[in-house]
Amino acid sequence: MIVALADTLAAWPNLAIVLTFTGVLLVLLVVVQSLGRLLPEEGREARATAALDTFKVLGPLTGVFLSFSLVQAIGQFRTADVNVTREAANVYQLDRALNGASSMTDTRPARLALRAYVRHLVSHEWPALHEGHESRETTQALLRVQQAVDAMLETLPSEVRFSNDIDKNLDEMQDDRATRLGIAHGGLPAVMWSVLAALFTLLFACAAFLQGSATRHPLPILYIAGLGLLSALLFIMDRPFQGELSVSPSALIKIQSQLDARLR
Repeated sequence: MIVALADTLAAWPNLAIVLTFTGVLLVLLVVVQSLGRLLPEEGREARATAALDTFKVLGPLTGVFLSFSLVQAIGQFRTADVNVTREAANVYQLDRALNGASSMTDTRPARLALRAYVRHLVSHEWPALHEGHESRETTQALLRVQQAVDAMLETLPSEVRFSNDIDKNLDEMQDDRATRLGIAHGGLPAVMWSVLAALFTLLFACAAFLQGSATRHPLPILYIAGLGLLSALLFIMDRPFQGELSVSPSALIKIQSQLDARLR
C-alpha cells in the first residue's frame, strides 16, 4: 500500500510534491502541539523549555541526515543516467559483434530480435518505469534476443572471436537492465527512510511539549518547513525514472535509429 501511494505521489508535479510534504509536516506539527495541551498544567513551562532545547538538537541532526541522504540519491540518479548510456553502448556493441559474425552464419534473426528489444525499451519499458513497475513485454523481448543469439552461437565454432564478443556484450546488456530495474523504485535502502521517520517522530514528540510561550517560538515551524522541503527533494531524486525529473531514454532512441540504418 505504501509503495502504491509513493508511486502515485511520484507522478505528481514537483511543486505539488514539495507543497504536499511541507504542508503535511506543518499540519502534523499543529496537531501534536494541540494534543500537547492535554498534558498536565504543572511543570508545563519547564517541559516546554527542555523540549525546545531538545528540538534545537534533533532539528539540525535530522537536517544533516536528510542532506546526506540527498547526496546519496543525487549520486544514484546520476548513476542511473550513466547506466542508460552504457546500456545503449552495449546494445550497439552487441549489434556490431553480430554483424561481424554475419560472414560465417545468418545473424539477421538475432539482429532483428535486438532491434525489437530496443523498441520495447523505448515504447514499453520507459512508460512502465514511469508508473513504477517493469514491463513484461520488454522482459519477453529480451528473452527472445537471448534465444536468437543462443541459436546463432550454436552454429559458430567456440574459438571464433565473434562468439566471445557476443556473449560478453549480451551479458553486459542484461546486467545493465537488471541494474536499472534495481534502482527504479528508489535507490536508497529502506532502513534510511525508517531512520528518517524515527527522527521526525522524535521531533514531533518534542513539539507536543512545546506549550505556553514556547508555542509561539518560530523555530519549530521554520525547522519543519525546511525539513519538509528537503524531504520532498529527496523523494523526487530517489525515484530516477518517475516524475518530472527523470532519466531520459534519449541514448536508446539514438541507438534505435542507428541500428535500423545499419541493417538496411
